[in-house]
Amino acid sequence: SPYGKPFTYKETDCLVRDSGCGFMCLDDVATELDLWKPAGELHYKYPAAFGLGQSTRQRLKARVDDPPEMWKTGFGQPQGQNIPSVTPGNNDGQGLVPGLGPSEVLEKFPIRTYEPYELDWLPCFIPHENWRQSHYQMTSGLVFSKPTKVGGSTAAGVLLRIARNVADRLGQKMPQRDFPICDLRWEHGKQSKLFSKRNYDKSLVWTVFRDPTTRAVSQFYHFQVSRGLMNATGANFEKYVRNTKFLRNYYFGQASIAPIDRTEDPQRHLNAIFDEFDFIGLTERMDESFVALALLWNLPLGDVLYLSAKTHGGYDGGGGGCHLIPPGVRVPGMQEFLDSDFFQELIKWDKVVHQLANRTLDATIDNVIGRKRFDEAYATYKHAMKVAADTCSQEIIMPCSNGGIPTPGKEYGKPYSYKQTDCIVRDSGCGFMCLDDIASDLGLWGDKGELSYRYPDYFGMGNSTRKRLDARLHSGNSRW
Repeated sequence: SPYGKPFTYKETDCLVRDSGCGFMCLDDVATELDLWKPAGELHYKYPAAFGLGQSTRQRLKARVDDPPEMWKTGFGQPQGQNIPSVTPGNNDGQGLVPGLGPSEVLEKFPIRTYEPYELDWLPCFIPHENWRQSHYQMTSGLVFSKPTKVGGSTAAGVLLRIARNVADRLGQKMPQRDFPICDLRWEHGKQSKLFSKRNYDKSLVWTVFRDPTTRAVSQFYHFQVSRGLMNATGANFEKYVRNTKFLRNYYFGQASIAPIDRTEDPQRHLNAIFDEFDFIGLTERMDESFVALALLWNLPLGDVLYLSAKTHGGYDGGGGGCHLIPPGVRVPGMQEFLDSDFFQELIKWDKVVHQLANRTLDATIDNVIGRKRFDEAYATYKHAMKVAADTCSQEIIMPCSNGGIPTPGKEYGKPYSYKQTDCIVRDSGCGFMCLDDIASDLGLWGDKGELSYRYPDYFGMGNSTRKRLDARLHSGNSRW
């Protein structure tokens, strides 16, 4: 061949191929010129993870004192920590070697935190023409990965509210980027299929996890009792669970971007989940999650106010009609099956995912946001949420309010169209104008300022929304 063959990256002094070259030499220059402030010096816990050319080896050996075999492996034992070596994930490469059980993983998995979003604007782009359907793959924008029965419609409503409000503010500052809502996605689907090609510089992806036991019970009532009209018995619940294959390690199949079966290599799935998401909330800590999200992403608390999309005793508009939402009670025989070895084996890694998400949220609040700052914001938010529940819940129209539109010959009422409701889309983001007024009354917009309502009739136009928009825009009903 007339051309020479490139050295492998291990033979070079580069991070990858021809990028990041001379990294150790540059580190030494930074040290000599005191350029690490305020972050401090690096630790070099993984000295052999990148290129190991002659310059790199010499400079590393001057900094760290490791056994010779360290230089032959891809990853070395992190110094001073009792955790195993790391298998790369899809982002920051932290994780565990295969073969550990759930209790060992919980003990040894590195404690992580979510990073603040430090740019002036969230990634807000012109919305896709079919954004209300939200069934297309996205590479950029605001994304909520929606697991089944985790309070996802409520969380999606918060994302819709954020996307609407950020677009309003962006248009005020930059008229050339004026559109009613940022591009977003919030529907059900597997992370590996929908967001695996995301542009990390132009997207934020988050999700919510729920305790796997209560999630399975809720799923049974949602699909089998409410829609399938099955009797809620312990025997029927057990039959449903045993016949529903995707309940096994559900979060591995839904939330992981690792292109492998959900029964394989649990540590790789954990890496793929916790490396990939910019934030993970918890159903059991929904309000805490939204406050943390707002503080991390530099959003006013007014952006994350919400009304629950589904509560027992109300109606749910999915599945072709307005279905009564039953309470997810533990009927006789159900708890015995939930405690069984079969069920516990089924959800053992989902329990790990849920517990790690709890731990990560706590670590983020304590070490990134600051507990005092969080507690103050949380107290303000809880007060606002009580005002919202007292003020907005009774005045707004949702798709299945009072059972929907009666339909002759049909067992279920028909949902109102989104234009007849006070929601942004379907049953998500409901009461948005009422929540805006509460945010204004309680001073929850912070330094972001009031919204401008340049697209007043772009979302639901129920009576509550019309009246509150009229009061803000000083216009008569003829405007609508």
